[in-house]
Amino acid sequence: MKKIVSMLMVATMALSLVACNSSDYKKGVEAFDNGNWDEAIEIFAALGEYEDSVEKLGDSCAKKAADLYAQGNTKEAVEAISSHNITEEGKKVLAKILSDKAQKIIDESTYGLNYYNNYQHALLLFQNKNFCFKIMFY
Repeated sequence: MKKIVSMLMVATMALSLVACNSSDYKKGVEAFDNGNWDEAIEIFAALGEYEDSVEKLGDSCAKKAADLYAQGNTKEAVEAISSHNITEEGKKVLAKILSDKAQKIIDESTYGLNYYNNYQHALLLFQNKNFCFKIMFY
């Protein structure tokens, strides 16, 4: 009799845990759909392996990172992506950040090179004053 009661109690607890996870999962999906990334991250992290919570957690981190990056917070965006598992969505956001950073470095290098070339050109013209005057008054 005690075994039956114990088994019923365990079954009841298991069912209530599943119902609780289901309710929390729905709250997490709702938070995700509404763009409440921090809330979604918190809920999906707490759910662990329940359904596709791990994937939803990674996607929530990626969406949060995309928002942070759009606001100019690159460091925080990278931290948000790498705080949990990186999903395909996270890889896309990370690729965008790295691509933009690489382009910025290229642009700055090109600007620096152009500035240096213009300086060299001006120096050459200054050193050849007679040549400059001939061209200017031709």
